[in-house]
Amino acid sequence: MSDDWQSREDFYNSYLARYPLGEGWPSKEYADRVYSHSTSLFRNYSSNVKSVIDVGCGAGGLDLFLRSILAYDKSYLGIEENDYLLSVATDRTADQKSKYLKSRFPDKALKNETFDWAFVIGTLGTDQKSKSEYDKAFLKEVCCLSRIGITVYVNDISLIPHERLESVPGLFAHDPLWIARTMSEFVSFSEVSIRREELGRFGCAVDFLIERPLIS
Repeated sequence: MSDDWQSREDFYNSYLARYPLGEGWPSKEYADRVYSHSTSLFRNYSSNVKSVIDVGCGAGGLDLFLRSILAYDKSYLGIEENDYLLSVATDRTADQKSKYLKSRFPDKALKNETFDWAFVIGTLGTDQKSKSEYDKAFLKEVCCLSRIGITVYVNDISLIPHERLESVPGLFAHDPLWIARTMSEFVSFSEVSIRREELGRFGCAVDFLIERPLIS
């Protein structure tokens, strides 16, 4: 068991203990706001999307949101490394088009698969050793898996209160521009948008429409 994996596992177990009703988020209402914010660009292209991968899917909240709120009825694959969250997602998912996989992403078992849209929602919000190197490898693999679009939701370092970072051990915030620059090393994008949340929240969704890959 790697130290990095253990640090992420410890963070989520602590977070689940702190917010037992939020299934990895402070509350269900909080999570739904994040999902709504993170699917703005996806909605414009959802009729062309036949497959979604959700990397770090947690308890499967995005899957339920896509199906119940956005009426998405195509293939969905959720990737999760936390056993408890994965069990919740699997137990409550009735849609036969939804699948879940336990994996410590990036997982080379997926390297021959591609998906129309990739979501990475909150997954990179934990601190660990060699953080930038890990995130870069993670985002590179996401680019390899995606055909139409990618949405990455992160804690925004320019919005999150310092006391929030101090009060939640292991919480990490990004510069969204770093996310955009890093992803652009791997894929040529026809559109990149950085959408910060409304006043009083501290998340940011970075959306990408893929033009062509720069890596194979």
